[in-house]
Amino acid sequence: MSGSAAAAAAAVVERIAAEWAVPGVAVAVTDRDGVVWRHVTGHADLARGIPLRHDHLLEIGSISKAATAMVVLQEVAAGRLGLDQPIGDVLPWVPAPLLDPAITLRTLLTHTAGLVGSVDALPDERAQVAGYAGGATGSAPGARFHYSNVGFLLLGLAAGAVAGRPLPDLVRERVFGPAGMRDAIPVITAADAGRLAVGHQPLAEDLPWRPGDPLVASPLVETSGSDGSIAATAADLAAFARVLLRGGRGDAGVVLAPGSFEAMTGTLAPSGEDVLVVPGQSAPEWSRYGLGINVEQSRRGRALSHGGGMVGYASFLLADPAAGRAVVVLTNADGDSPIAEAIARSVDVVFAGGGAVPDDPGLSGSRWARPETSLAVGDHLSVRPPALPPEAHGVFVGADGRRLEVRAAGEGHEVVVDGSAAPLRWTWSDRCVTTLPALRRFALVFDGTGWSWGPEEFPPERAAGGAPSRAHALEPSDPALAAAPGHYRSYTPWFPHLRIVRRGSRLVLIAARGVEAPADDQPLIPLGDGVFRIGADPAVPETLRLGPVVDGGCVWIDRDGCRYSRSFTP
Repeated sequence: MSGSAAAAAAAVVERIAAEWAVPGVAVAVTDRDGVVWRHVTGHADLARGIPLRHDHLLEIGSISKAATAMVVLQEVAAGRLGLDQPIGDVLPWVPAPLLDPAITLRTLLTHTAGLVGSVDALPDERAQVAGYAGGATGSAPGARFHYSNVGFLLLGLAAGAVAGRPLPDLVRERVFGPAGMRDAIPVITAADAGRLAVGHQPLAEDLPWRPGDPLVASPLVETSGSDGSIAATAADLAAFARVLLRGGRGDAGVVLAPGSFEAMTGTLAPSGEDVLVVPGQSAPEWSRYGLGINVEQSRRGRALSHGGGMVGYASFLLADPAAGRAVVVLTNADGDSPIAEAIARSVDVVFAGGGAVPDDPGLSGSRWARPETSLAVGDHLSVRPPALPPEAHGVFVGADGRRLEVRAAGEGHEVVVDGSAAPLRWTWSDRCVTTLPALRRFALVFDGTGWSWGPEEFPPERAAGGAPSRAHALEPSDPALAAAPGHYRSYTPWFPHLRIVRRGSRLVLIAARGVEAPADDQPLIPLGDGVFRIGADPAVPETLRLGPVVDGGCVWIDRDGCRYSRSFTP
C-alpha cells in the first residue's frame, strides 16, 4: 500500500466526519491476508472527551444478518433445515400471517417474504414474532425485495430451534471462532457499556438535523435479536470481511463450505439495497440481495456489501473479491443516515485509484452536482452530492400567498422566505434543510414541479392557483382529514416521533429521524376502516391505523403494532 493512498484515505475520513458531525470513526482496509490500513479518529464519548481507540467496540447493526445467514446455511448443509422449508414447519407457534407455506427460509433470507420491515413496540424477538399482525397488504412471497428485520428474527429463532442452542452461542462458536473475530460480542447488554464507544444522536428527536445542532449520548439498547445484535472492533469486522473475500474461509477455520458460500452470494432477490454512489465511484449495473448479503454487479465483477444502523451507531462493509480488497467502517453516529457507507465507498475510491482523491471528498451538504454532469440514477442508486434541476429554481407561491424562492449561490443554492435568505443544504434523502427559523419544523422537498414543506405546497409562481394534485386524495368530507394531523410520539428509540400533515385532501406521514423511520415523506393511502398504507407503492406491507378521536383529534395511532400517542408539542 502506498503512503499516498494512506494519507489520502485518512484525509477523506477526517473531512467527511467533520462535515457531517460524526463523533468517532474506525476504518480498516483489508486484503485476503490481513489489514493493510486502519484509521481511528474522533471520540468514543463526546461529553467526557474520551478519544476513540482501536479496541473500542461499536455496534454493527444489520451487518449481523450476514452472520445469522451463515449459521442458517450451516444448518441447511447439516440437513436440519431446508431453504425451501416453510418457516411454520420449524416454528409452528407463529401467528397465522406467518404460516403461509410460501414464507420459506429462502424468501426470508432474501427479504422477499413480503413482511413488514420492523415491529418496534417490543424488545424481545419472540414477542415481536408472536404479535405479528401483518399480511393485509404487500406482495406475494418471493415476488419482490422488501427489507424486513422481522424475517431475520424468524431465521434466528429457527436456527436456534433445530440446533438446540440460542443463536448468539452459535454465532460466537461457528462464526466468530473460525473467522478470527477475537473481541466481538453477539449480544449487547448494559454489562458491555465499559467496552462500547458511546452512541450519539441529535438532541432534537423530532426535528430535521442541521449542521451545528447539538449531539447527545443515545440510550444503550440491549439486544440479542438475530437481525442485528453484534458489537465489534474494526479489526473484528475486517476479519469477517476476509471470510467474504476468501469464499467462506476465515483466519482460523472454515465458516462456510464452498457450496454454501455460493448459495449465499448467488441466490438473489429480484432487487436489493440502495447503493450510494459517491464522487469518483462508478455506479454498479445492479444491486440484488442474496442470502444475508447484498450483491452489486460492478465492472470488475460482483462486490458484496451490507450496512448497519443502530440507535447511536452506523456501520458499513464493502468487500470486492475481484480487487481482493474490503473496506469496513464503524461509527458512533446515529444509524438513520448512510454516513458509514459514504465513508466506506469514498475510502474504496481512494484505494482503487492508488491514492487519487475524489472530487469533494468531504461530500459537502452545501455543494451540489450540476444537472448536466450527474449520473443517470436508476433503481437502487442514490448519487451524492445530488443535482438540483433547473425547475427547482425560481419563485414558488403557497396557497396563502407565502413566497419561497430558491436560487443558485456559488456551488450551492439558497432559499429565501419572508425576506430572509439562508443556504439550502442537501441531506441523504430527497429532503433539503436550511437554518431559517421559519422552516425549522420540516425539511423542504422538491417533487419535480414544486416544493413542499410539511403541510404546505409551493407550486411555481407561474402555476400558482392551479388545480391541486388529486393523487392519494381523500374525500373532502372524510373525518380523517381533520382528526389525523398532528405530532405523535412513542417510547421506541428506533422510530420515536412522526407527524401526520394534511396537504390539500391528502395525508402525509413525516418522520424527521429514526433508524427505522422512512427517510422521505410518505403519502398515507386509505385502505378503509381507518387503516392507511404507508407509501404510494401498492406492494409495501406497512400500515397505519387511526385510534379513537377525542375533542376532534386522534389520541393515538398504531403503526404495524407500535402505538404512538398524540404529543402536546406541535
